[in-house]
Amino acid sequence: PVRAEEAKLHAAKGRVFLQKKDFPAAEAEYKRAHDYDGGLPEYKTEWAWAIALNPARPDKERREKALTMLQEVTQTSRHAEAHYKMGLILRMMGDAVRADAAFKKANQMDKTHEEAAREVRLMDSRAKTAKEDTKGGIMDLFKRR
Repeated sequence: PVRAEEAKLHAAKGRVFLQKKDFPAAEAEYKRAHDYDGGLPEYKTEWAWAIALNPARPDKERREKALTMLQEVTQTSRHAEAHYKMGLILRMMGDAVRADAAFKKANQMDKTHEEAAREVRLMDSRAKTAKEDTKGGIMDLFKRR
C-alpha cells in the first residue's frame, strides 16, 4: 500500500511537470511512479509520453523509445490511452496509416475517450472529403460552380 501511494504521488508530480512543459522532470517522476507500481499501465504510458515530448533527447530516439514502451503496454494490458498516445507519436513520425489504426483501436476499447473519438471523426471526415474530391472526372474541372 505504501508503494502504491508513493507511485500516485510521483504520478501527480509528473502531471504537474507535463503541464509546465518540464519534460525531463515529468519523465523522471513517471519513471519513479512506474518503479513503485509497475503494474499500472497508466504510469508507463505517461512515462513514454513524457519521453516522446522531451526535447533534451534527439527526436528519432525519443519517439522510437516511447513507441517501444507503448507497444509493451498495449501487449500486456487493455489501456486505450496507450493506443491514443501511440497514434499521436506515429503521426509525429509521419506514419498516418498506423496512427489512424491506433486511434481506431483506442476508440474501440473506450468509447468515452474523447480525444480518440475526435481523431476518428477527423480521420473519417478527411477520408470522405478525399473520396468526394476524386469522384469527378476531367469534365468536372470545366463545370461552373
